[in-house]
Amino acid sequence: MPYIPPVSTFVAEGLNTRATFFGCNETGTVFIVFLPNVAYTYPSGQSTEKIEYTIPETDGMVSPFQLHTCTLIFDIVSNRR
Repeated sequence: MPYIPPVSTFVAEGLNTRATFFGCNETGTVFIVFLPNVAYTYPSGQSTEKIEYTIPETDGMVSPFQLHTCTLIFDIVSNRR
């Protein structure tokens, strides 16, 4: 496992509010991408008990910004950039 800082450091440095990569410069370990569930463009912190979503909720959670972010992360992880 790559080094992951303690909770106090994680929160103090704002790692809980943005995509964070662990293991980038470590050999012989796994690469972890942490994607926090924060409201970048929509309040997407839904309950795990909720199993149905309205179309506006779905559209809000899968906004173009979030799709771009996923594409960027895929490009970074697959070394396309």
